Amino acid sequence: MGSAATSYASCDIRFGDHLQENRVARQLLAPFKEGLYVSAGYVERYGLPQSPEELSQHRLIGYRFITAKRILPLILNNQGEELTVQMPHSIITNDIEVIADGVRQHLGIGRLFVPVHARLPDRDSFIPVLEPYWRNYPGVYLYYLQNSQKAGRIRTVINFLLEKSII
Repeated sequence: MGSAATSYASCDIRFGDHLQENRVARQLLAPFKEGLYVSAGYVERYGLPQSPEELSQHRLIGYRFITAKRILPLILNNQGEELTVQMPHSIITNDIEVIADGVRQHLGIGRLFVPVHARLPDRDSFIPVLEPYWRNYPGVYLYYLQNSQKAGRIRTVINFLLEKSII
């Protein structure tokens, strides 16, 4: 039963390029940043924070992990060091579309990966906040067993992602 359970995991998608033995990694996305954005309406009401210290006076649109059921803390990049910022939340969600809608509705500062923001039709209405502090994320990789019997299926997934311009 143990060996049958491991055969279900034919591929994984995750951040970073750390390989386990007998695994192959295919980069899907290059490294990118997590941006912070607000709307013009939010800025009119609350102003635009000029430093991480000012964030405690603002509202964050929180993100809750689906599986871990915990709220993702706001982590900024302060000259190569991680800086965790405590902020009150206006709403908490596990959906990036809801985060974008929250920004549009002036509910708070939203976190969006830069590639996600770039695909928004109204991206020009999202005002960047504290860009020098945006957090860096490693690339996204597809992992699969080196000599997988499902290699043809995995190639099909990769080709699909390439065709859809996801990667």
